[in-house]
Amino acid sequence: MRPRVLFFGIFAWYACSGGRFFAPFLQEECGGPEVFTDAIIGISLALTRMTSSVMSPLGGAAADYCERNHPECGGRAAVLATGTFIGTASFVLHVAVPEGKVRCHVFLMMTQSLGMAMTGPVLDGLALGFLEETGEGRDSYGKERLYGAISWAVANMCLGVLLDIWGYKVMYAASIVTCVAALTVLYMFVFWTNTNKAGKKYAQINSPDSASCNSGIKNISMKNNNAKIRFETEATPLNRIESVSSKTENDELKSEERGTKGISTLCGSLFYGSRYACAFVFCTFLLTVGTSNVENLVFLFFRDLGGSNTMCGLSVVITVLFELPIFHLAPKLLQKYGMGRLEQIACLAYIVRVIGYTLVPSSHPFLALILEPLHGVTYACDKTSSVEFVARSTPKGHEAAGQGILSALKDGGGSFLGLTLGGVLQQIYGPRVMYRTLAGAVTVGLIVFSLADKYGTVNYETNSPIEKDQNGTKFCTNIDCIDRYNISTG
Repeated sequence: MRPRVLFFGIFAWYACSGGRFFAPFLQEECGGPEVFTDAIIGISLALTRMTSSVMSPLGGAAADYCERNHPECGGRAAVLATGTFIGTASFVLHVAVPEGKVRCHVFLMMTQSLGMAMTGPVLDGLALGFLEETGEGRDSYGKERLYGAISWAVANMCLGVLLDIWGYKVMYAASIVTCVAALTVLYMFVFWTNTNKAGKKYAQINSPDSASCNSGIKNISMKNNNAKIRFETEATPLNRIESVSSKTENDELKSEERGTKGISTLCGSLFYGSRYACAFVFCTFLLTVGTSNVENLVFLFFRDLGGSNTMCGLSVVITVLFELPIFHLAPKLLQKYGMGRLEQIACLAYIVRVIGYTLVPSSHPFLALILEPLHGVTYACDKTSSVEFVARSTPKGHEAAGQGILSALKDGGGSFLGLTLGGVLQQIYGPRVMYRTLAGAVTVGLIVFSLADKYGTVNYETNSPIEKDQNGTKFCTNIDCIDRYNISTG
């Protein structure tokens, strides 16, 4: 069993516990448009995003701690299950709030965001940890993540149809059902993982020493320098491994040191590593300012145009159809173009999309569906590049914490600013002015990052930003240096 089943189950729960339909849900079930205006919805959702972002690093760090100290019990999985239960309970309790009690609804939304904070980065950390243990590498993350996109599309399409038939009260039942399904899948994943690990340990203990030493060894060459041994295995026929006794001891010490790194150290490696890193974070931050409105308020815009809930669900399916090939090809795209190019593509797709929204006439809401594929491009490219950026910038064992830190900046600062500004602009000037303003902000971030990507220094072997000279390291101004030095990364 692979992490893709977790992505499938959790993302179905995301869709049915608010998701894209949360804004219209608040207007239909929590007091009407007179109580929950566009501005109040934007501010309410901004507060929940801020709460979630503040707790995300703590949730990710707690998950990493539990995993390191209690791996046999599935530490990260336990944190994920707890967050799922809290989120579901908070969402369902909306039905018990008296009409017009906006503060009570906002309190439940913030409580639900606490549960969400324990799921997002932890889910990414589980996937990355699994891929590291199996030796597949971080590049395979996109292939696992695409099953979350499939689940998100299917759940939103089905939910849109059900909402047109039975109304928004059906979301309560859908949230409970998907929560039970997600927890069941999580239990099966932890059980399978522990069983598989136990089987491997048993096989190693009961295998003869001679067989274990000779198994997989293809070639051993001894040199006069006894400190160095080169060997090649069948598992890695193209990679040679150098082993030095002193180096092994140093690596163990470094591994222990990495386990004690604090949040401040991780933040420094993410945000202050180089001008390139700062520009990347600035660009993805402004992109989140823009996408937060599309992901949370766009269904209100579609309803103003005359669209149905089924049309809203169909829009999600269209976006996912364009996410899938990008997530599936993520390893090849990262290898060929690098995380920087993917981030630039994400920004361009967003700008074209929201400008197109402002040109859709009110009498033809279905024309907006033509622009929806661009959201799939934006989301998949930004998510893939962001996860890769964090994975390369954080030490092993802190993947979930690193994802939580970037999530705190984007979903906290970016979403809070975007939803607050977007809700007020939509309330006062309308959605067309709001989307044009956000397109301008994303354009600024794209220009800043493009300049840093062009003139910054990059390690050609990892496509990671560096600014200090390193022994044996060549530099270039962009990813074209791979061709310039005639070096193959394959």
